[in-house]
Amino acid sequence: SQQLNNTSNIVGTLLYTLTPSSSVGITCAGAAFSYTVTVNPSPVLIGQTAVICSGTAFTISPSNGAGNIIPSGTSYQWTFAANANITGASNVNTASNSISQTLTNTSNIAQSIFYTVTPTSGAQGACVGNPFTVTVTVNPMPIIANQIITICSGSNFTLSLANNPPS
Repeated sequence: SQQLNNTSNIVGTLLYTLTPSSSVGITCAGAAFSYTVTVNPSPVLIGQTAVICSGTAFTISPSNGAGNIIPSGTSYQWTFAANANITGASNVNTASNSISQTLTNTSNIAQSIFYTVTPTSGAQGACVGNPFTVTVTVNPMPIIANQIITICSGSNFTLSLANNPPS
């Protein structure tokens, strides 16, 4: 029995040659036999970030390298921590090839939302990696209503925009 770790993103195999023996009275060696162990890699990902404008989608498709080990066929499921100022986020409980949602910031300052993502790989998602965090910052979009200003001919005008101006 051994704990084996595959630190690559491809399937690895180990070949053991074993010789059984018994030692009841005298030692008797049996015929050697082979034992092959296939070690499927588990996905390993570091935290991911994205910055988007309100009303647009973010998409995270992690790639190998920079601390990530992503076997072929890795999929993702996630949950999110609610932020009252962001709409459009939802938990995803079915395997997806990337992490993506369209988010809207309903405030006038940048907001962040945090996803906890669980990666899986291998046949039928048999190899589950440790969860990692995706942080998405959603910048607000400026919304300015049409303005009407009446001035006399030859006069200057000034348009002062304020956050949430009175209507």
